[in-house]
Amino acid sequence: MKNQVLNISICEAAITIGRVNFINGIYVCEQSSRYPINNWASVAEVIKQWANAIISFANNSPFSALAIAAPGPFDYQNGVSYINENRNLKSLYNQNLKQLLAAELNMQEPDIVFFNDAVCALAAEPLPNEISNKKVLGLYFDEGFGSAWLSDNEFGDAQLWKQPFLTGTAEDYFSIKWLRKAYFKLTGLGFAHINDINNFSSITGKELLKEFIENLAVYLNKINNQYRFKGLLLGGAMFANNVNILPMLKKRLATQDTEISIFRSQLGGLAPLIGTAALRDMALLKT
Repeated sequence: MKNQVLNISICEAAITIGRVNFINGIYVCEQSSRYPINNWASVAEVIKQWANAIISFANNSPFSALAIAAPGPFDYQNGVSYINENRNLKSLYNQNLKQLLAAELNMQEPDIVFFNDAVCALAAEPLPNEISNKKVLGLYFDEGFGSAWLSDNEFGDAQLWKQPFLTGTAEDYFSIKWLRKAYFKLTGLGFAHINDINNFSSITGKELLKEFIENLAVYLNKINNQYRFKGLLLGGAMFANNVNILPMLKKRLATQDTEISIFRSQLGGLAPLIGTAALRDMALLKT
C-alpha cells in the first residue's frame, strides 16, 4: 500500500513536498518537488498556493495526512505562525495555518501536524558514530537562524535565534539577513539568491566569510560553555555550496580550545522534509 502521508517543508520562498519511507532502518525520500511561493501575498493566497502545490504533487494519488516542517517562531501544536519582524510570510502572523489548510484541502485538522524545521533537520540526519548517543546541537543558517538539540534520543527546539549576541540577537548575525546587510555595506549591491555569492571567491566574499567565521566561533564557545554539547551539525543555505566554511571554522575553534566534533549536513535542503517523517513516527509511538 502506498504511503498516504505527504511530507512537506515550508521556507520563506517555496514549499517542498515529498513522500518519505522507512527503508532498511533509515528514512528515504525517493520523490520530491519544490514549488515557488509568493511570500508577500495575503494569508488566503499563500494557503491557496500551498494547497495547489500539494494537489499538484499528489497528482490524483490519495493522501490522508500531512507532516509539515515550518520555521519559527510558531505554535507547532496548534499550527499558529508567529513569524514577523522584517521576515517574509508576515501575512501569516497569528494565523491558524492548520485550520486554514485543512479547510482548503477538505481535511481533518488532526491529520495535519507541524514541526520545527530545525528539529526536523536534525532528526533526519544519520549522525557519525563518534557523536552517537551524545548531546548534539544542530544549527541551520537560512533566512532565519534555526537551532535544535538531541539528547537521550529526545529532540527539541533550542530557540537560540533570540539569544542576545553582540549588539543584537544570534539571528542578526547567523542568517542570510546578516549576509545581505554586510554585502550591501561593502558593495552597495544586493543579491537575489544566496547562490549568487555562495562560493565566497571574490575579495568581498572572503571578507564576509572571515567575519562570519569569527562571529560564529565566538558564539559557539559561548553556548558550548552553557550547554556542553559534544557534537555540532551545521546546515542551511549558507553552508550548502561552500566547502571552505567547515575547515575554516574548525581551524578557528582550535585556537580557542573549543572541543566539539563538527559535521555538515549530508541531506541538505531535504533534511527538514525527511525529518517530518521521523518526528511524526516518534509522536505516534508516544500516543
